[in-house]
Amino acid sequence: MEVKQNKLLALLLNAWILIPVFFYFKMVNEYALNLPYSDDYDAILGFLNIFNGASFSEKISLLFAQHNEHRILSSRIIFILYYKVFGNINFRHLIFIANLQLAALFFVVVFFIKQSIPKYWNLAAFITALCMFDVGNFENANFAMAGMQNYGVILWFAISLFYYSKNTTASLLSAVIFQLLCIFSSGNGGIGSLLITAFTVFSKSRIKMIAGILSSLIFIPLYFFHYSKAAAVAGTNIPDSISYFFQLTGGIFDFDLSLYIGVCIIVLLLICLPVTKKIQFKNNTLPLFCLLLFVLASMATVSFFRSHVQGIHFYTSRYLIYPHLLAGLLFVFGFIRLQGNRAQWPAAIIFLLIMLRTYSHNIEWGQSGFNVEYTRLTSTEYVHPDQKRAKAVSEESCRQGIYCIEDGR
Repeated sequence: MEVKQNKLLALLLNAWILIPVFFYFKMVNEYALNLPYSDDYDAILGFLNIFNGASFSEKISLLFAQHNEHRILSSRIIFILYYKVFGNINFRHLIFIANLQLAALFFVVVFFIKQSIPKYWNLAAFITALCMFDVGNFENANFAMAGMQNYGVILWFAISLFYYSKNTTASLLSAVIFQLLCIFSSGNGGIGSLLITAFTVFSKSRIKMIAGILSSLIFIPLYFFHYSKAAAVAGTNIPDSISYFFQLTGGIFDFDLSLYIGVCIIVLLLICLPVTKKIQFKNNTLPLFCLLLFVLASMATVSFFRSHVQGIHFYTSRYLIYPHLLAGLLFVFGFIRLQGNRAQWPAAIIFLLIMLRTYSHNIEWGQSGFNVEYTRLTSTEYVHPDQKRAKAVSEESCRQGIYCIEDGR
């Protein structure tokens, strides 16, 4: 009983780290609507319209079917489960489910942080929360399809690492399942799987290594089975892609100076990496290091495939979840790097003040983004590039009793 009371007391004393989480969900609650937005029509309503009347084999095929350049298995599983449980679709509820994935990801990251910084983990967790729950990331926060996919792939990646770090048969099976979900959750899931495999190699466990390698060798090729090249293709201007990458990296701090800030962040990361010359990882940081590589690889992929697309800029907010995570990881690695150094606490205080300023500034920018989307959804009949198609999908969905847009308005 005393142990439970001590744990409860510790939980209450550290509840302050959840302050950014509270304000994030407060804003989501204020702006989330039961209305479809853009890809919601095809990825959710259009999918369920077809899924309802499909045979068993067709249902399996639909679960793994391509959506643009992605396969979104985990998102579709959640859409189906919600529909089967409640008998209809509510986009406001799906938005909250998508954002709960971000909350779950935060707790997994905090678990890894506690392993790396056991004494001052709560400070690192609070700063990481400021980074992850920055509402400048408003598109993922208020767009059911985007949040479900973009938060989901990182969550399944982190949970797979979590289970691979355990030493039971059940954990190993869970790790493989989440590795599979990671691969089939988004276009960058295969990169995540390769990094999960690298994690198993460094774990020096033969059975984990075999499981990780076989999962990548089997599931990644399956991702590209009957894969059609999407309209969005990689640009040929490498300098533009590199510039885009650094702008994306620094964009959460200041758009005008993003290129220079991005370069500084990458240099600081290289200085702070907790890796010895013999490629040994300090303070149990291997899971966080793998997460860092996944973030950087995802940002590089976005830069390569999006820098040339007309009308897409680095501050498209759905991509900012990656530099948000990057900023949190920079603090964690910097704090570990300066451990025992007199500069540790001055540097931590300066970083905290920078993140508080950034968080405060981005609340205003994020709120303006929420307002723009709210106005579009409430003043436009169908927010979709092809309004005729959106109307047809919506009417069919209403006919089947899945969702009626008139009920959401």
